[in-house]
Amino acid sequence: MGLLNLTRTYAALIEASISRGDRHRM
Repeated sequence: MGLLNLTRTYAALIEASISRGDRHRM
């Protein structure tokens, strides 16, 4: 039931990583 929350959290985490410049780690 918390799949949507998990997806939103994961997306936010990825966006935060990209904002910090960790895009090359992915």
